[in-house]
Amino acid sequence: MTQNFSFSEYYKSSYLINCDKKSNENCFSSKHGFQFSARLISTISLPIQLFAFFCILKKTPKNMNSVKMSLLNLNFWYLLTGILYAFLSTPYFFYPHLAGFYIGFLSDFEVSNAVQSFIGCPVSFAMIISIMSLFENRSSLIINNIFSIKKARTRILWISGNFLACMGLVTPIYLNLPDQEIGKKDLLKELPCPPVSFFTESILIFAFSGFWETYSTTVIILVNTILLFQTLFFSTCCLYYLLYAKSNHVSSETRRLQIRSFFATVLQTTIPIMCLLIPTIIFMLKNDNEQFSQTKNNLTFLPAILHKGIGSLCIILVHYPYRKFLFSLIYCERNKKTIVKVSHCSAQHF
Repeated sequence: MTQNFSFSEYYKSSYLINCDKKSNENCFSSKHGFQFSARLISTISLPIQLFAFFCILKKTPKNMNSVKMSLLNLNFWYLLTGILYAFLSTPYFFYPHLAGFYIGFLSDFEVSNAVQSFIGCPVSFAMIISIMSLFENRSSLIINNIFSIKKARTRILWISGNFLACMGLVTPIYLNLPDQEIGKKDLLKELPCPPVSFFTESILIFAFSGFWETYSTTVIILVNTILLFQTLFFSTCCLYYLLYAKSNHVSSETRRLQIRSFFATVLQTTIPIMCLLIPTIIFMLKNDNEQFSQTKNNLTFLPAILHKGIGSLCIILVHYPYRKFLFSLIYCERNKKTIVKVSHCSAQHF
């Protein structure tokens, strides 16, 4: 493309003639339809998340006090990330290309796409680390575990170290963004028929060639590998010390409760993660020759919003005290309706 290249001219002379606009014009591909779907999911999730807060604060028994703060912390980040990505800063990206823009209240206040993208990093890392902390908490509660973290100061340093390391690795990506105009031109070479919003919105382009593309890919893989490795390490410690290297100083009843709590933690985190990963994996495994589809992009991201509500719901349903309280409310309401009906019928007889 020449130095005198004009996006408006490309839109008129090439895009309108060669590209099928209708393929990117439906409820889920449009930014308004996508935003509405994300906000609807988050709005439905909000009462569940607030109810989870109530259960953790008011219905946690004494034998679960050791995990109370971890559950509160995780549910808080579920709530915050859901609000961020559904209402404040919803990413509308042209995957697999590292480009896109944000829609939401922050965009209404003219916060740049780069700043919005960067804001999402600490929030997302905090949520992932809070999941990892759940397994660390379970591992450290085992008496004979030589890898347990006993002191609160050590735990704070460990969490802070993970968070700062993640942010330290990601920050250079945002300090070395490519020239955005050149990036948009290069993107049109690979994606000649992008959604119409490419021409109407301010687009954020990440490096997709050279050193910074390699660095970005490496950092994403490295950060996720480090956090996953630690989670698997704490899980392995739990399995080893609970099922194999059993302590004589712990009663069989206590061990049974610890085993049940560990598998509850696994179930509580695995179900929402699978709801997030399955659509993503399906999207990544699709045929490379398949035509670009913004609809599929958006439908792949929506489970990331749904993940937060499902995560809070799993906290309620997996842990017996919270599940028992929820069912008691449901059965109580049913009994009230039954009593009202019986009373009404009795009144008619007299």
